[in-house]
Parts: sequence; structure tokens; C-alpha cells
Amino acid sequence: MSAASVDPLRKGTTLAVPSTYLFVGLDYGGTWKPMLGLARKLLDRGHRVEVLGAPFMRERAEAGGCVFRSLPATFDDPDGWAVEDDWSIYDRRISGIEIAEATTAALVESEADVAVFDCLLVGALSAAERSSVPAVVIVHMLAYEMLEQEPHGFDDWVELVNETRAVLGLDALAPVTGLPDLWSRSAAVLSLPPPAWTAGRMPAEVIPVGPIANEQRVDTAPAPDGERPRIVISLSSSYMHQESLLQRLAEAASGLPGSVIVSLAGAIARDAVRMPDTVEVVDWLNFETVLPYTDLLVTHGGQATVSAGMRHGVPMIISPLGRDQDRVGRHIEAEGIGLVLEEGADVETIRLTMGRVLGDRGFLAASQRAAAALEALDDGAIAVKILEELAALRR
Repeated sequence: MSAASVDPLRKGTTLAVPSTYLFVGLDYGGTWKPMLGLARKLLDRGHRVEVLGAPFMRERAEAGGCVFRSLPATFDDPDGWAVEDDWSIYDRRISGIEIAEATTAALVESEADVAVFDCLLVGALSAAERSSVPAVVIVHMLAYEMLEQEPHGFDDWVELVNETRAVLGLDALAPVTGLPDLWSRSAAVLSLPPPAWTAGRMPAEVIPVGPIANEQRVDTAPAPDGERPRIVISLSSSYMHQESLLQRLAEAASGLPGSVIVSLAGAIARDAVRMPDTVEVVDWLNFETVLPYTDLLVTHGGQATVSAGMRHGVPMIISPLGRDQDRVGRHIEAEGIGLVLEEGADVETIRLTMGRVLGDRGFLAASQRAAAALEALDDGAIAVKILEELAALRR
């Protein structure tokens, strides 16, 4: 199956024969958001979606119309920060026997036609190898670029998951090539970053489907000029010790004309940061509603946030906090969409950078070109078509 063989979906259609899809994910950072958006699109077309996730994911999954299956209580995070403060917790969760056993049970009990996995859930994907249910892997990040530049970057996960694979009676994965080899054993591998960023870096069988919005737009009338949310600041939705950066960004933006909205992205409490009185602070933003009326998006470079900005043609400033965010920032600069802030940039440097991006219409023109390229992918239509074809084959 290739991207070239997939026709765009007709919007608003429903199906005579609905299918059941099992989504396996963990809501840490940007890994789950596009999967939830994809699940919503399947629900809109009349399918059934079941979610296997950590207990804290139940409310959002069920609110979206999914049937929820809970992973063991050991996957819960009552304080919300445990995983981000200690990566060994995350490593054990994605690689261990617990997620493999829960996946095995869910594949049987859900009677799923197709199972969908985030690429990092290597324990769950290993369990799926023993099932006849077609598996689809969602590569949400610049994984192949990371492997190209840091070949041993995922070796620790390969070593951990091989312990689980031994218990399951599966072959051991090799260092360096282990993760892409595991992904290639699935029925389809779908890549979410902008295709222009991944061209020439992925195996031929990987299908670039482009970014998928995780929220539906709620139409609102644009505010009058001078009162609209000209600058939107939003850092990671997982905890990355972003308090100091968030305060510097807000202080810099407050010294510029126009209004400013700061989203805490559900990652930090309001009393953890001090904000200028002129800045509007919210716990969460629906990007699909706000970004159409935004002139500048300032963010950490997470894939979900940057993809939203690109879809809406908004110039950006990237201030990486870690993970693959520096790579994302380099792509943004290379396309002329925005600029990257140096780590630890002071308030005045940030303010000058914001003014530069806002004042140079070349950034806006490049952002609009990027938006047009992504619009042709129709926000997940290719991914939906592939999942429906696999379900039909399964039936």
C-alpha cells in the first residue's frame, strides 16, 4: 500500500459496514494527541474505537466517544510529573511485559479489525506480533532523522524490550536497526511530520500522511484588530521544567503591541509562574480555534504544536526544551517559517526576535506556503483511508 494509491476521503460520509479499531497509546507529550485526532475521524465515519491507555486518560478518551480499556494502575500518574522527571519510568512502561500482556488481552477482547500503536510503545508492538490483527504504527516524530544522526539513540529501549520479547518467545531485536525493524513488521507505518522534512530519510514502505489535528475547530468570530490574540505562547504539554522560559517569553511579548495569550498546556499550575498583568493566561488552548487569528506562535518545538501552527500558516519562534525539538526548529528555520531562540535567551533578545518575525512578511509568506502543502494532505484523510482498507481486508 502506498500514499499514491490512496484517494482523498469525501467529507461527511458514513459507512454501511463499521469496523472496530483498537488504539494503544500513552498520553505523554505529543505522542497521543494526533492519535486521538485520528480516532475522532474514524468515529465520525461511523466506526467503533476502543482505547487502551493509562488510567488518567479515561476521561478524555470517553469524552471523545471512545470505549476505554485501562492499563494497570502502575501506569497512572496522580501528580502528573513523575514520568517527565524520571525517564526510567517511561522506559519501563513502553518496553515492559505489563503493556505487552495488557495489549494481548485487549486485542482478543476488543475483537478489533485493526490495532493502532504509537511507534514508541515497543512492548505493545511486540505483543501485536503474536496476533492476527493487523497493526498500524504511527511515527509521530522525526524518528528516522534521529536514527540517521544518532544511530545508537534508541539502543536502551531495544535492550529493555528484548527482555519482554524473550518472555513472549519472540526473537531479539538488533541494536540501531531494532526499532525500525519492529515497525516494519506491521501492516503499515504512517509518518506524521511534514513530508518535506522526511523525504529521503524513510524506508520506501513508510507512508507520509502528514500532521493530524487533535481537536475540532469551534468557530468564533475574529476579534477586532488590536484586540485579537496576536501572539500565542504555548510550551510542552508534558513537564519539562519550563517555568523560567515561559515567564521570559511572556514578559518579552508583553512589551510588544497587540494582545498575548499564554497557554500552560495542562503541564504546570498557575501559581508556578508569574505573568504580566497584560497577558491572558489559560490552562489549555484549542489551536484549531485560536491559530486562524494568530500572527505569531511561540513554542518549544513539539510536533503537535508546530504542526498546528504550520497547518494554519502562522509564523513561529521555537525555543527547544529537549527531545527532537531542536531538529524541528532547524526545519522551521530552513523553510523560512520562523526562528530558533538560543537556550537561555534573555527577555530583550526574545523581544527583538519576536519583533523581527512579526515585522518581516517573508516569514508569513513561507508559513502560508507550508500551510498550502499540508492542506493537500487533508488532515489525516490518507491515514483514515489506509485504516479502512486494512479493516476491509481483515473482514
